Amino acid sequence: RAESRDRVPFVHHPRPSRCVRWVNATLSGNRARPTSGTEQVRAGRPTIDTRASSAPPSQDGATKLVNHLAHLRLAAPEREEMVGQVLADFVTAREISSFSSGIQAGIRRHQRIDAFTDGHPVFARARRRIRPPHRRFAGVLLDVFFDHFLAVEWHAYGVGNSLSEFAQSCYRVLGLYRELPVPRYSRAIDAMHRNDWLVSYRSLEGVDRALRGIGRRFPRENPLETGIKVLERDYRAFRSDFREFFPLVELDFGRTASPLTSAQAR
Repeated sequence: RAESRDRVPFVHHPRPSRCVRWVNATLSGNRARPTSGTEQVRAGRPTIDTRASSAPPSQDGATKLVNHLAHLRLAAPEREEMVGQVLADFVTAREISSFSSGIQAGIRRHQRIDAFTDGHPVFARARRRIRPPHRRFAGVLLDVFFDHFLAVEWHAYGVGNSLSEFAQSCYRVLGLYRELPVPRYSRAIDAMHRNDWLVSYRSLEGVDRALRGIGRRFPRENPLETGIKVLERDYRAFRSDFREFFPLVELDFGRTASPLTSAQAR
């Protein structure tokens, strides 16, 4: 079923619908019940049973937050908006109202970006490039692939500073809120900073490490350890998809303000 069905936007649904949230939850030790399998299949991402995974964390932190480089790039430059863009993968619908209005705005923005992406024909076309057995994991793969292209082409699609400077600013801002009552978030941002996750997608080696790490978090055998071959086989086509898609999502959600300054990050 999942191989032939296009994505459906879930912005109206009160629960997060992207199984990347359950990859993140596994990384941080969360044992909460995942989103229903029906939603995961409709989104092109198989359900992850976090309780069934016994694989240890990779030493290099390769099990990553899947596409937070794009989410942070598309966030408004206010601190709490950026935090909300990342926190969205670690909270439930019931918990959202407990945060400040700025963080809530970031969470909602994250959800709207996800829905826009899941329902866009360019993204659907990119999914169709991925053949079985990887097609069932097309959503995860494309999240990683598109963050790779954003990192590689930061000079064209990034904000005013370099990718490294942008990443360091993000780490500082996210770290300012590590005492939020969401331990999974705190552990994740510590690992993100320690292993420089936002920059690591710039290399194919970093993409390969990320996909292998994510694959180890699934309860059953999966083809993500060979996901890098999918990217290498159709690299130019996926890059073309990204170049067509990112300006469209940026038009709807992109930053219109100046990049985060050092003073804002402190």
